[in-house]
Amino acid sequence: MINCITSVAKKIRILENEIVRQALKCLDSPTCLVEVCAEKRHNADMDKKKIFLLLWLGGMLFPLNLLIKPTSLARQVFRAALYSELSHVVMHILLFSGLVFLLFLIFDLPLTKRSAVMLGICVLAVGLGQEYFQLQVKGRTFGGPEIFDLGVDLVGGTLGWIAYRTFQHYRRYLRIAYFILRNARPT
Repeated sequence: MINCITSVAKKIRILENEIVRQALKCLDSPTCLVEVCAEKRHNADMDKKKIFLLLWLGGMLFPLNLLIKPTSLARQVFRAALYSELSHVVMHILLFSGLVFLLFLIFDLPLTKRSAVMLGICVLAVGLGQEYFQLQVKGRTFGGPEIFDLGVDLVGGTLGWIAYRTFQHYRRYLRIAYFILRNARPT
């Protein structure tokens, strides 16, 4: 525990020294300091997005019904709402379309066939991981329902790709609207 704390303290000191070095270097150029601060803010934003992606993946892979006590009313509601085939399909589509959208957004991937194939493979890998965990909980073997789920996962990934393409198309207009709303003053 003490080693962990000292290593974190050393890393903090190293980061502080790096910031001071960059600030001293930028005394000659006032725009340099603004650029350094903007780069640090961008890196912090990227870290937050990556943490959100990891939480999304964790929520996808971890069997959430294990968090609820077996006899509770919440488990009965959970089963009634989520154990129908329609809700199962809708959840897979939403989870995997969100995953692909987040991957495109966070890593700023180009909209090419290569990135689509890479994300298709990623969707299949995460889908196989999810099915593996579900099979471990249920105690079954791999079969038809799991293959159907993987197909639904690919459909969800495709919808995420379409949603990101649409978002990219309207992104400029969204930025303009955000700028107008952010700078609007009540009259």
